Amino acid sequence: AYAAKLAQHRAVSHCYLRPVYDDWPYNLYTTVHARSVDECESIINDLAIDTGLTQKQALFPTREYKKSRVSFFARDAEEWEEANGDLRIRTTA
Repeated sequence: AYAAKLAQHRAVSHCYLRPVYDDWPYNLYTTVHARSVDECESIINDLAIDTGLTQKQALFPTREYKKSRVSFFARDAEEWEEANGDLRIRTTA
């Protein structure tokens, strides 16, 4: 029930379960997007109040990884097709 409610919040992009460990008791994780630490903590507090969760721990990234978008119909793919001709598999009925 907690996960479904958390996942519906517009600031949450991911919500998933993980195993618990002796030194880490949390099993429900969400990814929250905000522009500052204060804004993020405010969102986390609002989520806790909305869901009734009493235990929470914020984890902040120490490094940002740049993601690149998938490029469909890229020029290099067209160039490869032009250079390699029609290599599609043909079948007969």
